[in-house]
This record gives sequence, C-alpha cells and structure tokens, in this order.
Amino acid sequence: MTPVRRAAMHPLTPIAVLFAAFGTVPPMHLAAQDIPVIEPPLSRLYGADDLDFGGIFVSGAVSPDGRWLVYSRIEADSAAGFSTDEIRMNLWIVPLDGSEPAQRLTSGMYGDADPLWFPSGRQIAFRTTRFDPEGNFQYLATLDVDASTGRAASVVRQLSLEPVPFTLAYRISPDGRQVAYVARPMEHDDAIFPLKVLPARGGLARTVWQQPEFLKDPAWPGDGYLYFLSYLAPPDDDAARPGTAIRRVPVGGGEPETLSVWPDVIRGQLSPDARYFLYRTTPMSSETAAYEIGSVHGQRLAAFTVPNNMKLEHCFLGGSMECLATAEDLAAPLKVIPIRGGPVRQITETRGYDWPAGWTPDGREVLYQAELDGTKVLMAEPLGGGIARQVFRLPGDEEWIYGPSLIADRYALYGKATDADGGVVLNLLDLKTGEEQEITRTPWTSYTLYHASRDGQRFLYADQRDGRFEYRSVAPGEEPVLLRSFPDSVFPPIVGVRGDRIAYWVKGNGESTLYLARAGDTRAKAVLTFPGDVGQRGSNPPTWSPDGRRLAIGYWRPETNELDALVVEVDESDGLVGEPRVIDDIPGSWWNLSWLPDGSGFLIVTGDVWLVPLEPGEPPVNLTAADPGPAWTYALSPDGRYVAVSPEVRRGGSIWKLDLGEVVRDAPGNLR
Repeated sequence: MTPVRRAAMHPLTPIAVLFAAFGTVPPMHLAAQDIPVIEPPLSRLYGADDLDFGGIFVSGAVSPDGRWLVYSRIEADSAAGFSTDEIRMNLWIVPLDGSEPAQRLTSGMYGDADPLWFPSGRQIAFRTTRFDPEGNFQYLATLDVDASTGRAASVVRQLSLEPVPFTLAYRISPDGRQVAYVARPMEHDDAIFPLKVLPARGGLARTVWQQPEFLKDPAWPGDGYLYFLSYLAPPDDDAARPGTAIRRVPVGGGEPETLSVWPDVIRGQLSPDARYFLYRTTPMSSETAAYEIGSVHGQRLAAFTVPNNMKLEHCFLGGSMECLATAEDLAAPLKVIPIRGGPVRQITETRGYDWPAGWTPDGREVLYQAELDGTKVLMAEPLGGGIARQVFRLPGDEEWIYGPSLIADRYALYGKATDADGGVVLNLLDLKTGEEQEITRTPWTSYTLYHASRDGQRFLYADQRDGRFEYRSVAPGEEPVLLRSFPDSVFPPIVGVRGDRIAYWVKGNGESTLYLARAGDTRAKAVLTFPGDVGQRGSNPPTWSPDGRRLAIGYWRPETNELDALVVEVDESDGLVGEPRVIDDIPGSWWNLSWLPDGSGFLIVTGDVWLVPLEPGEPPVNLTAADPGPAWTYALSPDGRYVAVSPEVRRGGSIWKLDLGEVVRDAPGNLR
C-alpha cells in the first residue's frame, strides 16, 4: 500500500520506477492539437464524518444494478506507520439510496483493495494480502455478496496463485467466466510481467503473452482481444523517448499489435470497451490534477481538471464511463517535537494545511508553507512563540511544479510552467529582494521526487539536454557547475553529493554496485557489489553522513518486498571500511532520510517520522506516535534537537462519481 502525499513543498516522494525493453513496432507519437476543455458532471455517492481514507489510494466500484457501492477503506489500529502489522485496509459496502449506513464487507489485518463486480452483481473480485504469510503481496480473491442485503455470502476464496502487482492489474471477462490479470515477478531482477487468463471459479491459469515489459490495466471488451498498457523504455539506438503503448493481443494468445504510443503520460487507464484512454497530464506532485481522454488509436479528445480537494481514483469500473473520486477534509497543524524526548509544541492552529519547509540558520524559527485565500506563502514561526512573519508570497495563480528547495529563509530553487509551450523553467529566487536567476528551461523534474536538492549552501538539480542527464549544482550569484552526467537512454542512477564527492548505485544481474566519483571527473570507482536491489526503487539517494564517512540508502531484500536501510562506511580515498550494515527493523516502506548532525542516527518517514539510531541494539523510535494522522515529511533543526512536522487531522470524507459519458458521446475519431 502506497501512501498518497500532499504536493506543496514535499522534497521527496517514494515511487517504484520500472522500465523495460522497447517493442519492435514503430511508435505512433501524438501530433499536437487543440482539444476541448470540459467539465464532467459530479455526483456525491456517499460521505461520512468518520470516513477516513488515510491518504491511501482508494478503490471502489458500483454494482451492475447501481444499488451498491463497495470501496476500500484504511483503518490504522495505531499511529506506528504504514506497516502491515499496524494498519489494515478492508472492503466496505453501502447502499446508494441512503437507506443504511456503510457496513464492513471484509475484516482482519489485511490489505484488501481494488474490488470489481462480476456481471451477475452477486460476486466481487479484489486483491488481498490475506494469502501471503508475510502480508507483503496481494493475490486475487473472490467473495459472494447477497444482492438484497449487501452482506458477505461466502468466505473469501483465493483465485490467483501468483501475486497481482499493482492497481488496475486485472479485469473480468464480459461473461464473468474468466479473469485476465498481470502477474508479479517473484524476483526483483525479473522484468517479465506475464498477462494471464484464469477461470473465475479457479483452475489453471493460461499465459496469453509475456515479454520483458511493464504491463498494466488489461481491458476485455469481448471482441476476441485483450487490450493492455505497456510502459516502454527507448531502444538501444536512443531514437525514441519512453512512453506508454496501448496494445492488444488475441485472447487465445499470439503476438500483440501496437495501436498507439503516448509519451509522457501519468497513470493511464483503458476503458472497458477498449475505445478510450484516460491519463493524467500534470505530475502527481502537482496540486492541480489535470487529465485528458483520448482514443486508443492516439487521438486526444478532451481535457478536464478535478477540484483541488479531490483525488480521481479509479475509472471505467463496472463497464461504465464513470470514475470514482474521493474528497477529504484535512488540516495539518505545524508541531515541533524534541528528538530526544520532551514536550511537543503545536505552533499553528488546526485550520489550514501547513507544510514544514526548513529552519532559519540560527534554529530560532521554523519555516513552513501555508495558504492564505488560495495563495501560497512561506512563513517563519518563532520556536519559542511570538509573531510569525511572512517570508515570501507566491504571486498570482502560479504553481511551484519543481521544489521549492530552500537555503535558510533567503533563497529558493523552484520550477514553474512556462506560458509558451507548457515546459518548466527552473529559477533561483532571492526571497528578500525578489530577484530571480533563470537556471534552465530543460530541467529533469523527476529529480525532486528523490532528492532534497541541496548540499550545504548550494542547490542541486538535474538537467536533460543533448541526450544526457546532467547533475549540476548552483550557488546563489554563481553559474551552475556540472557534477556528473549519464546517457538519457536509460533511467539514470540518483546521485548523493557531498562537496566534490558523488555516490551512486547501479543495478544489474540481481546485484547492485556502489560507485564513488569526484565532481567533473568522468571516471568512477566501483567500491562494493551487494546482492539485491539497492537504492533505485525510489526510496532515497545515497545520503552522506555529516562527517563524510558513511552512506545510507534504501535496500530491498531479494527474498521479501520490504525496504531496509543499508549503511556503508568509506574512507577519504574512496575505499570500503569494514562490512556494510543492514538495518532491518524499520517498519514499512520509508523515504526522506536525513542524518543527525552528530552522525549518531538518521530520520526517515513512513507516514510517521522515525529516529533510527546506529547504536547496535537500539530500536527505531516513532517520534509522531501520539498523532493518529500521517505525517509525510519533516524539517530537522540545524542543531538536530528538534523536528518540525505537520501530522494530518482528518475530519471526514466523501466518495464522488465523475461521468465521462458526455465527453466522448459525440467526440470525433473515437471509433476503432
């Protein structure tokens, strides 16, 4: 289960990045065209003051007769983070006529999600962790439902013998007799995601097609084909950029046909009749959620946005042209927590959504982002109490797309959309004078998903130009400096920078190798090869300790799907010191690692903020255990004594229906 974080000034978000080999069919890239901007009708299906989605992607479906809504709901039994030992996600069901309150459909400390109704309206399929002893992987399961009462009419039955890896990874055939699904590779270094068909009552699964590609979202319209999305990497000659291909393959098996290739789309979904493709056009870190809908043959049809307080979750479920959206009433007051224990001080009211951004150099003020009348402002709040001052006000309706990353309360590196072509311009802003320095118009904005974007008194960023990913630094008033570059034919390693020292991990053949290099030097030294997947699944770059002796990074053990931390010690000549240490008692997936100034441990986030001591035998400490809501990031004080956090306070939620039928009813070019 992957937490959803609010955008704002979040410096780092965990995502799993998977790229694979490009197919042999030439891509049919989109031609630029103007498309209508529409407003799909919204209908509120259900809401309650105690409806808590917990920041997790919510999934749900309306029964074929329109009577029942079944949805996934998170329930945290403690505030100990997003560990399967402490949190559960079960299915709930509610009648849409409002005659009864919602009731639980499944129970237990499991992760139940992604329900789909069978055409009969008397059975659902869903993904669940209940058949994995470790609770890490989700398998397909079925459950009978009494159509008159909405109550479970059977036990949960396991359907697939293999895990189903992600949301939107399975579909039910039009006659309800079979299920198509994408199976998860059990080894991290296995890039094959087979597309399979399984009898709905259980039995032997049949492989329809498999290649080393990242498959998702099969659609089964009943025309003899299975349609699916395939995430592509460029071919060896670097002639094409990565994209998402829409393909189809005969249900009985055979070679797939590529219908279109869509570059630079996010979270795409196919309609059940395989005529339409819905995709997001703004980054997941953006507060504005903009979408487009197109035909499977590559024609863009219409664009729309959803309200800022909504998340568009699942679309085209139950064979309809409808989407489910969720809305939550959230607040996040700013708090300061002593690292080594002591009273917690709340320093802003529980009204807005305040986001910790940093501290002033003297540690006397906390910097945080707030919103006043729809405008973002950067504020400084005295640690000891007093008058809060405004540091910067973002003018107009502009949105920070990249960053911002801050140096104290004086400078910010941030990206915003250009008016001309929808690109991003990266600027260095002096918050006191308002002067701006344009850094680049070709930033690789994915860099801020992984890195805090600063080293001491200089900013770090990534550029994408002339067939290269270039990692650079820039200090206020100075020209950018090239640190290291990589070919952009593959997703590059994420670098950790300290002074002129650069560290990165490269994965291959089930192992990961640590390289150390010096800024500006094309050579790199292989220091260590370690079994498993180190550092390149989105958790964290290699992070240098303050004394430059140790590197900490995320480590996915080969035998599990759990994220540990790996600490490696090196000397000044880039040699390995001692044996690497695996810290395996961290609860759940984590991100945003920061060392304490004295190097005695580091902080991470799991939905809670944890202190991880390096002293053997000392367990991690949950610093936000007293807060029931999740905290997505933090700001550590310069002396390492305090951490500023803003745990969410949830005050109810609702589920909405968004109707796309009007969008495509008369759209041209939407026929196969």
